[in-house]
Order: sequence, then C-alpha cells, then structure tokens
Amino acid sequence: MNRQQRQEERYRALLEGVDVGYFEVDLDGRYTFHNDAFCRIAGCPGEQLIGRSYRGFMSPETRARLRSIYNRIYRTGEPVSGFHYDRTDGLGRRKHIESSVSLIHDDNGAPIGFRGIVRDVTDRKRSEAVLRALAASSSASGEDIFRFLVKQLASLQKVRCVLLGRLVAEGVETVHTLAVWQTDGFDPNFNYDLAGTPCEHVVGQGTCFYPRRVQDRFPDDTLLAEMGAESYWGTPLKDSSGKVLGLLALLDDQPMDEDSETLALLQVFAMRAGAELERQKAEAERELLMTAVDQSGEMVVITERDGTIRFVNPSFSAITGYASDEALGQNPRILKSGHHDPLFYAELWETILDGRRWSGRLINRRKDGTLYTADCAISPVRAADGTIAYFIWIARDVTDHLALEKRLTIAQKMEAIGALSAGIAHDFNNILFPILGRAEMLLDEFDSGSRHHEDVAEIYKAARRAGELVSQILSFSRQAELKHEVVRIQAVLKEVLKMVRATIPANIKIITDFEPDCGNVLANPTHLHQIVLNLITNAYQAMPPEEGGAITIATKVLCPTDPEKPDTLSVDEAYVRLSVSDTGHGIASDTLGRIFDPFFTTKVPGSGTGLGLAVVSGIVKEYGGDIQVVSQVGHGTTFHVYLQLVAGSEETMPDISRGGRILGSGRILLVDDEVSIVRLLTQMLERLGYDVRGLADPLEAWARFRSDPRAFDLVITDMAMPGMTGTQLAGMLHSVRPDLPVILCTGFSEAVDAQSCEVHGIQGFLMKPVAMRALSGMVRRVLDECSASN
Repeated sequence: MNRQQRQEERYRALLEGVDVGYFEVDLDGRYTFHNDAFCRIAGCPGEQLIGRSYRGFMSPETRARLRSIYNRIYRTGEPVSGFHYDRTDGLGRRKHIESSVSLIHDDNGAPIGFRGIVRDVTDRKRSEAVLRALAASSSASGEDIFRFLVKQLASLQKVRCVLLGRLVAEGVETVHTLAVWQTDGFDPNFNYDLAGTPCEHVVGQGTCFYPRRVQDRFPDDTLLAEMGAESYWGTPLKDSSGKVLGLLALLDDQPMDEDSETLALLQVFAMRAGAELERQKAEAERELLMTAVDQSGEMVVITERDGTIRFVNPSFSAITGYASDEALGQNPRILKSGHHDPLFYAELWETILDGRRWSGRLINRRKDGTLYTADCAISPVRAADGTIAYFIWIARDVTDHLALEKRLTIAQKMEAIGALSAGIAHDFNNILFPILGRAEMLLDEFDSGSRHHEDVAEIYKAARRAGELVSQILSFSRQAELKHEVVRIQAVLKEVLKMVRATIPANIKIITDFEPDCGNVLANPTHLHQIVLNLITNAYQAMPPEEGGAITIATKVLCPTDPEKPDTLSVDEAYVRLSVSDTGHGIASDTLGRIFDPFFTTKVPGSGTGLGLAVVSGIVKEYGGDIQVVSQVGHGTTFHVYLQLVAGSEETMPDISRGGRILGSGRILLVDDEVSIVRLLTQMLERLGYDVRGLADPLEAWARFRSDPRAFDLVITDMAMPGMTGTQLAGMLHSVRPDLPVILCTGFSEAVDAQSCEVHGIQGFLMKPVAMRALSGMVRRVLDECSASN
C-alpha cells in the first residue's frame, strides 16, 4: 500500500463520522466504498451496494445524464461539482440529490475510479468545500498541509483566527503551533502554555465550544486578549489509536453560533491534520530507525521467507565485502564457508520457519575468501494475518574479539608458566648447585687427561647446561635475561646430534650437509640447543614409527645479495640458514599458518603443549632473524631458520682449573636452609682458605651473631629461607654492626637482584649454581673493599 492509499484509508475512516454521504466507484460504476451516511441517503444497507453499479438505482434518463458527466470527468480529469439528479432510495422514496464527483488516481497518476459526495441541496456549498479541501490536502505534505488546512478553514468559517498545533511532548502542557492564520495572513509559530486556557480543556476533555465571552471564562489566557477573542471552538487532533497529538481551534472577535455542520467540518479537518501528524511521526521514527540501522556496527539483513535478500545495511558490506547491489536478490548462502554441515543449516531453517528465534555462531566467508566469525540472531517478521513474511538477520562480527580473547588466554597461560618457572627456579638451582659444585671439586682430585677427570668434566658441563636451562625458563617467563655470546653454530649442531642419535628410532636416518665454515652468530647457546632440538624432535615425530624416514640437517651461508634470502631480512647483512627437513606426512595448508601460534598443536592430546614452535619463532625473531616453513601433504616438511652472522670468536667453557681461583683468609658466617648447600659451600670456602661457620637456620645464625658480633668478617646468606629472608637477616645484622659485609647467594628471587641489593646494604650478589672461581672472586672483592673502606 503506497502513501496515498494509506492516506485515503484514513480519509474513509474519518468520513464515517460525518453526515455527508461519501462513495467510491470503479471505472465500471460499481461501488467499492461508501460511508454510513451514503447508505442512509441511498436508503439501502451497505451489503446491497458494494459490487453493484449505481445505474441500477436510477431511471434511464438519470443514468444517461450521469454517464455523460462521468465520461467528461474521465476525459478531462476535472471534478464536476454541484450537479443535481433525482433518484429513488431503497425504501421507494424519491430524493433530490446534489453530488460532486472526481477521479481517483493510482500512484502513477492513472485513473482507477471515481469518488464523490452526496447530500441535500442545503448542504451543497459546504460539501463541495470539504471535498476540495480533502482533495487538495492529498497532494500537500509536511508543514504545507497544516497551513493549507487553517487557511481553508478560516475562509469557510469566516473567522478571524485559526490555529493548529501539536503537543511538545507527552505529559508536557505546552503546544507548539504548526500553522496560525489570522485575518489576512500567517503568523509566526510559537509555543503556547496550555495552563488556564480553553486549549487545555480541548486536550484534556475533547471538543469545546465557547460561543461568547471566552475571555471572561479564561482571564489568564493572554493569547485570547491579544487576539480580542470573543468566541472559541476547538477540537483535539488524534492518531488512529485515539491518542491526543495536538489541537485545532477557531477564534473570532464575534460570537459564534453552534451548528452541526461547523462541528463536522472542524472534526474532518482535525482528523486530516491528526492523520498527517501521525504520518510525520511514523516517518520520523522510520528515518530514525533507518539511520540507526545504517550506522549500526552490526550487520542487518532482511530476507524473504525463501531466503531472498531484500535489504542489507552498510555494515553488511563492510563486513562481507559484498556491495548492496551485489547482495540484493541473492541468498545468504553466498556467505557459506563449508565449516557447518547440512544438519546445522537444516536445524536453523527449521527453527525460523517454525516462527521461533534462532541465535548462534556462524563461520562465514567474505567476498575475498577470508573467513570471519559472527554471533547471529534471526527472527521472523509476521504479516498482518500472522503469517511469516520476512526474516531479519542481525549479526555481529566477533572475529577480532575472539582473537583478543585467545591472546588474553595465551597471556594468562604465559603468566601461569612464569609463576611456575619462578617457583621451581629456586628449588631447581638448589638441587643443581651441589652437583655442579661437587663435580668442580672432584676435578681437583683427578689428574687432567685421565678418564675420571674427563667423566667428571662431562658431569660439570651437563650441570652447567642445566643451569643455563633454568635461566632460559626464567627468560621465557620474562623474569630474567639470558646472556648473548658469539657461538659457532656447527659446534651446537654436533652436540645436539650426538645427544639425539640415541633417542631417534634406528629406522630414521639422519643426514647432515654442513657448509665447511658457517661463521658465528650472536646468541645464547642454550637457545640454539632448543631451536635445533625442537626442530629435529618435530621432524622425527612427523614420520610414522613403523615406516621410518630421513631427517636432513643442512647449513648454508647467505651473503647480503643472495637471492635465496627472504625479504623479511636485512638487505645489508649476511646470514646463516639452518634447514631441518623430514620425509614425514607434511602439514595441511589450512594448518600451516597457525603452527607458530602459542599452544597450537597438531599432536594428539597429552603428547604436545603447542609451545615448541612458538618459542622457537620467538627466539629467532628476538635475534633479528626469521623462520619459514615449506610443506606439502605426503611429501614432508622443511623448516628454514635464518640467523645473522657476526664477527668475533666463540666463547669457551669457563676455566675450572685451580689456577682460576683466588685464595684468601677470613671468618665467614654461612647461612642457607639447604643442608647440602651449607656443606658444599663450607667445603668450597675452606678449600679457598677461609674459616667457615655454616648454619641451616637463619634464627640460629642471628643468635650466634648477637653473641659475638665481631666473630665474623663476612656473612654469606641465602634469600628464601623459612622464618626470615636473606635481606631481613642482613638488615638485622647491620642494625648491630653496620660495617659487616654481606653477600646474597640465591637460586632465584623476584624480590631482589644485583641492583636492589645495594638498597639493602648488601655488597655482593651471586646466582646459584655458582662456580668456585666466581665464588672466590666475589668473596675476595667484598672483603678487600671492606678493608679499604675501614
């Protein structure tokens, strides 16, 4: 139904309440609509009129005359007003009818029928005016229609003033005028406070008529005084539900006579104005809704019952990549990604076709082929008869939200790993320290070059590597930094291969292809161990144990201009490329882009954490390098690691011979809650020449110190101990003897490091496990500095 048809529907409803007969006929003369007044004038029940031709109620002469008039109206398009004819009503009564008739047009301006009014001759002029006003108002819109109505009403009623206004807001006793005609022209619109005015009665009670002395009735109404009003007649403007929207009022400086025709005319004009106000309100609400839909960040789609798309908002195009004209007429299946099976869609359509609301998560495909995830709700839209006419789809793109949520989960897991690594670091170092220390002291017992010396040296190197592993764990959790040094990559590769050969199944062949001199890289040896070990482990796990295969480890130097260098690397630097290849099952293309994501794994539950490649990638990127992967399902996988070459020589294993130690003398109080560490450090310090008092209880150490504060030249204390921390103990010792030097020796502590030790008055800081050379140097330095200051 178009706008004009909706308006005409309102007019028909409005005309039911007036005494003027109104009818509509099609081009064949059959009645299509009439009001009750027309039935009364015709003297026939309504059911006897609809569908019948007006010619059946008239004499041949009258029929011929009316046919001529209707033909003229059809040809010219001009209404004919004021023609008279005689007819006999349904009760056999002859009536003299005055009628006015005009054409009815469709939206395209084509004639589709006739409309007219009938009444007694005494009502002729007024009936013609009503018809002209209604016909003219049909072509007007917006504010023009209100100006037209008040001007016509003032002209018909010969009154000084006609005003039409709407209520400013529900519950607010103020009217804003939309049109005011006074004497010979329009006045500016204004706000009108209803309190103490006849308009207040109209809004609250309905039509009000004050034929004379209206100012005496409402002495506080300044508008009546300004206009010199003597009489007033007003009626409310209502919407189709009967809600008051405003009012229409006549004011004159002369008394007015009350008559039904004036009241009917006033009410017809009020109904027309009310209908326009309701239309404007609905239009404003529709525009507001459309603006909200257009500017909404959520996708809005309206489809027919069969899924044909009839409307999409701009967010649809922004999210999917399909322009509006590309989507209209299509089906939402253009977004299908293949991630949902047919049963999923069948249940969706079954739900909405049953008239129920469906909500869920969809993985769809954009126009460019990329996927997005949307939270979607689909609701049926019913027609007036209750049947489902449309579906409205509202979807929100949650792709970024899910990615952020995933990153947050990863961050929380990382935080948990960090907390765990921090918790175990102290205990692990305390376990490791006796192994490293005992091995170092055992080396003193055997001649260099002997088998026993070599065996103990291997124990020492393994323990030292374990200590670096603890540092790596702390670095991974962002709680410690690993030292970078110049490393010869071939040495690392040979060491890892020597270790893994015993663990890889015999049916998996290891092939090496090392360039003779790959140079050095700046890295942490433990990091490089982890990179190589992780890639080799992944390679042999990718091959079926019963079939075996081959793993190839190769290195190649890439000069700055080498075409094999990836674009991600610096164009001015040389790199070494480490390649690890396998003949395994390969990696699927849809998985390849995610293998470096933390916690992503293709292994069965319980056999992998998904951290290996993520850590490898992180290490390589930290060194300014890159890692790339090439894989084809059924043909194996190759990982390429690119590390920048540097000048310089490889660092060697620290000197663990006796010659690297500094001997000394003095009295040392040693405090550590681990008895094995107390014993170890006591033996190490005694070998260095010191007199040591070792205790496992900080409270006992405090009591021993208080008994003779000058009995010790130095205190070495652990940090984390039951009952008292190392910094607390140092503070208590300094409260008695401020000049006492203290060295803190700890496996790990978040509360203190080398820099913060100075705040606590601690002169030295050692991390377990500590070698005798480092221990001897630290003790000697602290004692010498103390002697110099004293």
